[in-house]
Amino acid sequence: MLNSRQTNYYVEIALSQVIFFAPLLFFGFIMGHLYTIIFSLAGIIISVIYPILNRNKKFEFITGTRFLNYMISTLAVVMTFLYGWNACYYIYLFEILSLIFMNSFLDNLKKKKNTIMLPIMNSIILGVLFVLIKTMTLFYEPFYKLSERMVHIICYANCAIVFISVPVFASRYSRQIVKAINTLKSNALLDELTGLYNRRAIRPYLDLYLTEYNTKGLNFGIAIFDIDDFKHINDKYGHNEGDKVLVRFADILKENISDTTNIARWGGEEFIVLQQYGAKDYLTFVNLIETIASRISKETFYPSKGKEYSITVTAGCSHSLHNISIKDLINRADIRLYKGKNAGKNVTVYQ
Repeated sequence: MLNSRQTNYYVEIALSQVIFFAPLLFFGFIMGHLYTIIFSLAGIIISVIYPILNRNKKFEFITGTRFLNYMISTLAVVMTFLYGWNACYYIYLFEILSLIFMNSFLDNLKKKKNTIMLPIMNSIILGVLFVLIKTMTLFYEPFYKLSERMVHIICYANCAIVFISVPVFASRYSRQIVKAINTLKSNALLDELTGLYNRRAIRPYLDLYLTEYNTKGLNFGIAIFDIDDFKHINDKYGHNEGDKVLVRFADILKENISDTTNIARWGGEEFIVLQQYGAKDYLTFVNLIETIASRISKETFYPSKGKEYSITVTAGCSHSLHNISIKDLINRADIRLYKGKNAGKNVTVYQ
């Protein structure tokens, strides 16, 4: 079944087909043009049943507008064949090629691909299709011969539809592009599995806290957690179970931090905690880290196969000092982490 977002896209596509095909269907009935009636009905029916037939596939904005492009391109070609070049149905090609360009831009943006060739490709495709449809009208007379006045009315109507619809589509695409850019920014800064900051996102806070320590004397601490025997969990219960452990530990970190604390997935099963505690002493920060370690050790995990189990973590801590870099502070925490690992794990080493 279609979800709510897919349903919205489906409704948008269906309504857009009504805008393009319903007036044409009405015109076909008035004029008694059988082929126009058949083509219009087919366009409306296909636009309604297409999303239903593809309900088990990913029906999103790009998929829907790509389908819309095919339908309106067919409209431009078929109606030019039926009513001739002067009816101006070819003008829809300019609209569709603009939409194809925006669709490709949005698709490439989401996939982080280069878009520099899109304007060139758009121009080439525009020229080729324009020449092909013009050539077709040179070899074939219009199937339905209308009065010159009627042809002009149809031409003006088509120009008005394109003039109105292009800004509407452009506005819709602009919102999708802004959404895609925000998603890319978010993905660049957040760990996909846990929703925590990643290493790249936490780095500016490290630099900021060091600067504020040197200028304002605001102390801060760094702790690196490592989940003990995490490889054993993956090997015994599978990577899905390992992911559950990572997510749960991330949740426990979130539950036990304050607004002045930043956390991130440092890499693999390692997590980093960064807290600016001002005039408080280093042991206050260490107590927070020990509280988190104690909290996770009380958690029970229930794998789909096998017995329930619990986990422990080892942590290494360091704190702000004069004339020391962020790299040195992290290295000091890392050394203490592995000191704890070598001492038997499930311990917080802070000096």
